[in-house]
Parts: sequence; C-alpha cells; structure tokens
Amino acid sequence: YQGNVAAAPTKANQADSSHFALGVTYTTGAISVGAFYGSAEQDTNASSTQKREQTVWGISGLYAIAPGLDVYATYAQLEDTNANLGSSSTPRVANRDASVFLLGTRIAF
Repeated sequence: YQGNVAAAPTKANQADSSHFALGVTYTTGAISVGAFYGSAEQDTNASSTQKREQTVWGISGLYAIAPGLDVYATYAQLEDTNANLGSSSTPRVANRDASVFLLGTRIAF
C-alpha cells in the first residue's frame, strides 16, 4: 500500500501485504459514540527489507443540540513504522506517529 491503511498494494512484489479496518457506532437519543481501528502490514518497501506497519485508531462522540445542529469531538492516533518518507530518488525510511483532536459543530439542513 502507499499511504493509508485502506488502500490496496500498488506493486507486484508487495502482494503479500495485508490490511483491515473496522468501525462501530452506537446512537441513543441525542448522543452518538463511535470508534475505529485499522492495521496494515507491507512485506517490503522501496528502500528497506523491513516490514512497514501502520496502526490507526480513534474514538468520537456527537451530541445533537437541536435538529440539524450537532457538536462533536474526535481523537485519533496513527503509528507508522518503517515508512518511506523520501522520494524515489532519495529514499528515507523512518518511523512517525501522529495524534489528532477535533472539536466542532455540524449544521445539516
């Protein structure tokens, strides 16, 4: 795969890659909660014999203030091991982590 955990392998020599993603939501009254988890593994990358591994997960909550007006909060975490962060001419393999917190409103009409 190149990029996210839901993409398919893009090169023939990476056909042994595997990935999955799972998400659930539950709503009761004005409150909704959800969670997701994804994992991916790639046997090799362009500049290393080490496996590239990605893990991503997140949780979210939403409260319906009024019909068509919601407030939400989401937290997500990404771990990416042995990622090729360079270009094809100058590969650079490294690990990276990212955390994201979102707080917002949604208006639907």
